[in-house]
Amino acid sequence: MPLQIIREYLRKTDLDGWLLYDFSGSNEFFYKASGINAHLTRRSFFWIPKKGDPVLLLHKVEEDGFGGASFRIASYLTVGDLVEALRSLAKGKIAMEIDDEVPYVSKVDASGLHLVSEAGIRPVSSKVLIQLVFSRISEALLETHLKASHLLDTINTKAFEYIRMRRSAGKPVFEGDVALFITDRIKTSHLVSEHGPIVAFGENTASPHYRVQGGGRQLGEGDPILIDLWGKTEGGIYADFTYMGVCGKPSSRHKEVFQLVLEAQKIVFAYIKAHLEPEGWKVDHEVQHFFAKKKVEKSVFHRTGHNIHESLHGPGAHLDSIEIKDTRPILPMTVTSVEPALYLADFGARLENNIYTDAKGKPHWSRPLQTAWILV
Repeated sequence: MPLQIIREYLRKTDLDGWLLYDFSGSNEFFYKASGINAHLTRRSFFWIPKKGDPVLLLHKVEEDGFGGASFRIASYLTVGDLVEALRSLAKGKIAMEIDDEVPYVSKVDASGLHLVSEAGIRPVSSKVLIQLVFSRISEALLETHLKASHLLDTINTKAFEYIRMRRSAGKPVFEGDVALFITDRIKTSHLVSEHGPIVAFGENTASPHYRVQGGGRQLGEGDPILIDLWGKTEGGIYADFTYMGVCGKPSSRHKEVFQLVLEAQKIVFAYIKAHLEPEGWKVDHEVQHFFAKKKVEKSVFHRTGHNIHESLHGPGAHLDSIEIKDTRPILPMTVTSVEPALYLADFGARLENNIYTDAKGKPHWSRPLQTAWILV
């Protein structure tokens, strides 16, 4: 349990503690902070005070099995007992998983909020605590991300070679065939993935989360190609990349849209480099302002990027001023996807790379940027 990190942060703020609430597995941060492996079925709280020992407050039917725990156990029977226990336990300014702007943080349901209100607690958001404790990675974990990045880059290269080989042999190329090729290479590279890659040809590249049905569309001359793939080593940090190719030669329109998306990636890097720990929405806002100036803002369908961790979409700040206003900062020793995209009526262009910030908050690309269409 990262208690030392939590308390270091608490000492630097006017917070008096962190109160984590869970109901039947609703809050993964409750389990990560407490280290509890058991699944609790009743409303439970884990209290981490600025000073003193942590306390697990749970229902009497679930208090067995915690002998030797590094925290104190308190139990309740009735809802009245629970309110009184909270009233005596958590005093002052308390952080909880609530937030008006960031739904990824909001884990406390209405009944939980009612309980803490009855106990006289007026909680504030724990979003910065969550970032500090759960989104930052070690140098060793960073190496796992960089290894996965290299492997995915290699798999992508082989996928485009596979397409070229099929075309040279006069054989048809279908989206489904390429997706299966990539999936097989991910497995043989000893990477794990939450689900399969995105492979899209032609107009299907204009669908951000396109899913191939059966064999999918056949590749034709002049078609753009989008490959989005992700994975991690066992126990490691994910990497997530999107590449753009074209069958034949890119049109002038293809080139124009590609350059706009590439420039947007560079804007993200420059902004993070120039601003220490910028809020995620501010980074995204720079990209949206650029697209608006180029009069292509109506072709933007999603945020610019997301945090990456042991899950593909991690617990840290996202680059988002569209879907939400993500006010969380981009912290040192975190990984973020950078995937600006433009989706037109007949094709889309998305370029995705990953930025990791070092211990001083300086950004680095996980792999070299793709600077031109990949030709097949």
